[in-house]
Amino acid sequence: MNDTVHSFYDQSSEVRYQLTLAAIRRNQKLWTLKDEQGCIMVSSDEEQCLPIWPDEATAKAWATQEHAHCEPLAIELDAFLERWVIGMIEDGYFLAVGPSLEAESLVEHPQDLADAITQSK
Repeated sequence: MNDTVHSFYDQSSEVRYQLTLAAIRRNQKLWTLKDEQGCIMVSSDEEQCLPIWPDEATAKAWATQEHAHCEPLAIELDAFLERWVIGMIEDGYFLAVGPSLEAESLVEHPQDLADAITQSK
């Protein structure tokens, strides 16, 4: 794990959220993990969530133990805003933004995350 990735995972959920948003705006993409069946989902207390990270290295570092078989998947920001958000809302999914190695994160409704990303774009 490189220093940047290690530093990301040392931050609080709120800081990881802000770092992820800044990277999405800057790079115009977000990252998740996929396996042979599609994107992975994680459970929060009540919601099924798509985990997202700011970059490939951070997503890959999270893919350990039960998710070691997963590969990072880039989602272009335009595709996320135009298709993914609508599909996730229809399916009742949320987003786990920058989950820690212990799977702790802020959980965001897809439209709320889209609004947060585009507010300062």
